[in-house]
Amino acid sequence: MDRTIGKYRSELGLPDSRNPQFRTMEFWRSEIEELKRSITTLEARLKYGIGI
Repeated sequence: MDRTIGKYRSELGLPDSRNPQFRTMEFWRSEIEELKRSITTLEARLKYGIGI
């Protein structure tokens, strides 16, 4: 799971979560929303690629 999240982070250009400066509640809300959008986009690409 950590590797998957790390992959999404690097694709989106998000900062490393181990940095304590970025561990605020607002950051995590933003992070979750960005990851949800990324997941939706990647799922759409996958479905398009396999013809579903």
